[in-house]
Amino acid sequence: MPPRTPHKIARVQSGLSIPGSWQVSEFKDDWSFTGDGFVLVVFDLDDRQREKLLEQKEAKAFTSFPVLDQLQDTFLFHEGYLENSDFGSYNFTEFDEYNFSATIINETKNKLIVFMII
Repeated sequence: MPPRTPHKIARVQSGLSIPGSWQVSEFKDDWSFTGDGFVLVVFDLDDRQREKLLEQKEAKAFTSFPVLDQLQDTFLFHEGYLENSDFGSYNFTEFDEYNFSATIINETKNKLIVFMII
């Protein structure tokens, strides 16, 4: 089985081109024996990397902030990954009421956040 790296997880979940050289600042991959869990990959972006993502976001149907109400009550806000004053864009896929995937380009904090909860 191929390795499950933060870069590969982020590429598959986001649909974005994310080179393996990009700096991962945080990676959590936590799953229970029932299959429930979450994955979080956070990249620190330099200006060139941010611009590369902004070029891709049009083709991937990203939406400009403010983010959806569904994300307001998540740890993404509670732990400071996102704030109401941040500027950026996101792509949100809802699987059902509790399960979703989100890719967030936070231009204020120069971060790419890829998150999925099942």
